[in-house]
Amino acid sequence: MKKRRPTQSEVIVECWERLDADFAGRRELEAIATVLCERFGGAAPSPAAIARTLANHGVPLVHPDVLETDTTWREHQLLEIVPADLETIDAASVAIEKLSSMTNIVKANGIDQLRLRVREIKEELEQLASSQIGNAQRRVVAAELAAWLTVWLQNPAVFDDWLTLRRDSPDFLQKFR
Repeated sequence: MKKRRPTQSEVIVECWERLDADFAGRRELEAIATVLCERFGGAAPSPAAIARTLANHGVPLVHPDVLETDTTWREHQLLEIVPADLETIDAASVAIEKLSSMTNIVKANGIDQLRLRVREIKEELEQLASSQIGNAQRRVVAAELAAWLTVWLQNPAVFDDWLTLRRDSPDFLQKFR
């Protein structure tokens, strides 16, 4: 009987457990990606995808590291599309078409990843705001930041103007000045 080959998700969790770390940041994501490349050949999934799998298994993430590592990875993916030696206009056109389609995919995935991270942070802030643990001022600030993120998620285009108005509002000034 053949032994079942583990899935990428299973390998990610297995690698995480072997790292014996308290949280997942750049070093851990890169180590897991290296193992995935060795075990499955080819390219590993994005750092954001690895982080998502870890988060689904309850692993605490260092969100700035995840975002920075994923951004660097995506930029590297884009650079691989354009060949170093473009000798003909046809080759250049193909490279530009690839780059254009990849840029659109990255933009779409990037905003989705960013929205996902913002939602997660907002939920954590809401939990902190409603908790009885910690000082009262920290809970008030958490609630305020959660409200800001709610507006950003609803309409990022108006967020900066809204935030300016919010900071000048009597309610905000009373709470925070």
